[in-house]
Amino acid sequence: MHLLAKKCKFTVFLTNLLLTNADDSRIQGASFNIGLKIDEKFPDFPFTRIRIEVARTDTGIERKLSVLRSSYIDAKATESVQLTNEGFI
Repeated sequence: MHLLAKKCKFTVFLTNLLLTNADDSRIQGASFNIGLKIDEKFPDFPFTRIRIEVARTDTGIERKLSVLRSSYIDAKATESVQLTNEGFI
């Protein structure tokens, strides 16, 4: 096992993709795709899963994030995950 496998975490934050309208109501049918590519310079990449989070910055509080959705995907050379207003599919 790679020495960093237990200590490291690969998290992708998306801070500008919101799935709500201005009045905080849900956007019906809203969806988008996220594509990830792990750098080929690290052939013994220690992670088996990548955590994907959809987050937003709270108004007036710099750098404070609220996680809206969270999921894991398998860490392969190229992976993608689709999100909807109901969560991850």
